Amino acid sequence: MPETSATESAGDDVLHALWGVFGVPARLQTYKNLVYLALQFPLGVFYFTTLVTLFALGLGLSIVGVGIPLVVATLLLVTAFTTVEARLADVLLSVSVAGRPVGVDLDGGVLPYVRDLVFDPGTYVGLGYLLAKFVVGTAVFVVVTFLTSLSLTLLAAPFVYDLPGSYGFVVESTVTFAPEIRFVQDLWSVTFSPVVQLTSWNVDTLNEALVVAAAGFLVLVVSLHVVNALAWTLGVVTARVFDYVRTLRLR
Repeated sequence: MPETSATESAGDDVLHALWGVFGVPARLQTYKNLVYLALQFPLGVFYFTTLVTLFALGLGLSIVGVGIPLVVATLLLVTAFTTVEARLADVLLSVSVAGRPVGVDLDGGVLPYVRDLVFDPGTYVGLGYLLAKFVVGTAVFVVVTFLTSLSLTLLAAPFVYDLPGSYGFVVESTVTFAPEIRFVQDLWSVTFSPVVQLTSWNVDTLNEALVVAAAGFLVLVVSLHVVNALAWTLGVVTARVFDYVRTLRLR
């Protein structure tokens, strides 16, 4: 009985490990992470263009006095944007992001609230975070687009392989692979060094297309793990930064 229990436990560990690696396409959190990453680029562009335009306009008009209220309004808009960011990260990612919520309290007058908004370092930490999303969002967009496009293209092979010119892997010059495996003992050694030359490969049969699709599944699994790692990293950074970021208290 103990041996049977140990065998069952080992089998469960193997299944758990396999699920941990290959079960990533079946997890809801994976697609929540993917949605979060997909939003990085459009939101980054929106934040950058909106805030830079408003600040430039406000500073330009500050000579005639009109720009000062516009700059203050833009700083208030920054806290609104950071509130949206905190909410998105909190809902979509497996991290807790609350920010430092501050209510719009005008009981003491407008000027004390404006003074607190303008001189609060958390306002400018949030501004830096929002502007940085343009760069981060662009990089994430490139990575996610490449990985998802590659995975889906390979997975689609069995459905479109028979279309003219759909799939072909062509190398202009011959590529030679010569991996070497060597076993060395004190008095003898064995070397295994197969030579493989690759010039081109056109996928035009169902069996070849299934091989491509299998490779596509492996690429998809790796890609989704990369997506989860990126989302987790951004979530951790966001949670740390938002300990200092001023947000709006909505209730």
